[in-house]
Amino acid sequence: MKFRLILASAALALAPALATAQDCSKNRGQTVMSCADGFVLDATTGACIEKATS
Repeated sequence: MKFRLILASAALALAPALATAQDCSKNRGQTVMSCADGFVLDATTGACIEKATS
């Protein structure tokens, strides 16, 4: 009986940590963006701007 209680308590204590660790490989908040031909991504604004030609 005491062993089951300890085992159940340990499982409940570790469950949130294990659930959080499962999502570690995901890139949260990062998106991949590409611009149309002739445009480039402006790093400061995060918007596509027309590519300067010289």
